[in-house]
Amino acid sequence: MTEPHYFLAVPVSKMIQNIYQRNQSELMEAYSFKQWVHTEDLHITVAFLGGLSKEKVNQVREKTRLAMQKLNKVAPFSLNLSELKTFGSEQSPRILWVEIEGDLGALHEIQQTISNVCTGLELKTDKRLYRPHMTIAKKWMGDSRFSVYLSPFKNAKTEWRVDEVCLMEINPRVNPKYKIIERFQIGDE
Repeated sequence: MTEPHYFLAVPVSKMIQNIYQRNQSELMEAYSFKQWVHTEDLHITVAFLGGLSKEKVNQVREKTRLAMQKLNKVAPFSLNLSELKTFGSEQSPRILWVEIEGDLGALHEIQQTISNVCTGLELKTDKRLYRPHMTIAKKWMGDSRFSVYLSPFKNAKTEWRVDEVCLMEINPRVNPKYKIIERFQIGDE
C-alpha cells in the first residue's frame, strides 16, 4: 500500500469558496477542463510533501509548529484573488488558476520558512520560484485554442484574512479530496 500524500497550504475563506461556487457553472461552460476543483478543496499550496510515513508526518507537524511559533514577525495578513492564468502550453494548458495578490511578502516568508523545515527533514521540495496561486481546474479538453475571456475574480471583492497554514492529507478517491490534519496559527493570537 502506498503512503498517503500531504501538502501544507493556506486555506481560503468561506467567502472565496462562495464566490467560486457562484461562478463555477459559468466557468465550466466557458472553459473545457476535465477536472474542476471541489469548492472545499480550494487552497494556496505552500509546500507539496508527497507520500509520507506516519513518523515523517509527525516530524513535519512538530517542526512546522515550532517554525511557525518562531516566525513571530509575520502577523495575520490579507490576500485577494485577481486574474485567471494557466500553466502549461498556451494552446492546451494543464492548469487553470487564479492569481493571488495582497501581502505576498508575508506569504513568501511563510513559504520560505516551511521550505526550510522540509529541507531540514530531507523532504524533496520544488526548486522552482514560488508562484502563489489557487488552482481551479486541470487538463484542458477543448477543441480550439485556449484563451482567457472570463475572469470573475478580478473585479470581485475577494480580500480575506490569512491567519493559519494547514497540513493537508490527499485522498484522491473522495470529494472533497483534501482533509485538514493540523492547523498552524500565524502570529501571536
